[in-house]
Amino acid sequence: MEGLIAKWYSNIQKKSIKQYKSWAKLAISHMQGRREAGSIFEVAPDPGYLSIEIAKLGRYRIVGLDISKTFVKIATEKARAAHLDAEQIEFRHGDAAYVPFANESFDFVICTSAFKNFPDPVRMLDNIFRVLK
Repeated sequence: MEGLIAKWYSNIQKKSIKQYKSWAKLAISHMQGRREAGSIFEVAPDPGYLSIEIAKLGRYRIVGLDISKTFVKIATEKARAAHLDAEQIEFRHGDAAYVPFANESFDFVICTSAFKNFPDPVRMLDNIFRVLK
């Protein structure tokens, strides 16, 4: 999704903020003793709502990777508007089938609803396991 369609989708998803807050609490409950710190990788964060809600709950290092340049821009703007700095949360443009991170880089990986859109889901899953500690 790019351009106006991505902006439209972002506005639609804003209505689901209660769901994102709930998912954020659920995600950090699975951080195995790292409720106040840790690294999180969100695959396909779209406009960034979930990552931003997670960042508000603790001292996490969060990186979101999205194929949409528009979503990366929207998510970055929303993170700055929420007073989250680039050291805490970062959104990058990239393909989940070719994750640009070292092995065992993250304590937790999350992907909420984009899995059905990946043209090579097996490669994406291989990358998720590779970067997960």
